[in-house]
Amino acid sequence: MKNIIHHRIIEAAERLFARFGVRKTGVDDIARAARVAKGTLYNYYGSKEGIIRELVREKLRRFDEGLDGLHRGLTDPVEKIRTVVHEHFRFLCGNPDMSGLALDEGPDESGLTGGMETREKSLIARLVSEARLADSIRDADPMDTATTLMYLVRGLERSLKQRIFTAPFESIKEEIDRALGLVLAGLRNNRTI
Repeated sequence: MKNIIHHRIIEAAERLFARFGVRKTGVDDIARAARVAKGTLYNYYGSKEGIIRELVREKLRRFDEGLDGLHRGLTDPVEKIRTVVHEHFRFLCGNPDMSGLALDEGPDESGLTGGMETREKSLIARLVSEARLADSIRDADPMDTATTLMYLVRGLERSLKQRIFTAPFESIKEEIDRALGLVLAGLRNNRTI
């Protein structure tokens, strides 16, 4: 029963956030849409921020599962790095309300930006290590490279911010690939990207 209620609350919150925005959706709205008492909602999550954190955790879990599936079909670690960046932006374009939380200039109460960045940075560092072992890229420090790529991602987020909210991923992919290609080409051992 607890899982059913949890699912109803998270599903209702996601629907309402997508329709009205996080800031305009209240706990009363979520409780009503989930058909649970407001007290039940507070017992499960403590606050609206608790619901947001749980929703973010769920979305990050799906993001991780999606990346795992995509990486199974790839053998080149550099292409896997490109996939991480692509999926980051595909996630933001596909979740405009969560993108609003992630790209908000204020403090990140939701944990979305930090959670994604931490996961992506450690994954990219691991992929850089794999690429070095496969002699696909020149000798580069994995964590420094991952940090540099995350700076690139943050810069692209800022420059593409309005389009991320309103456009499909495919409409910004070329710009992402142009910037990412320059960085990855600099890492490659005498290869073009």
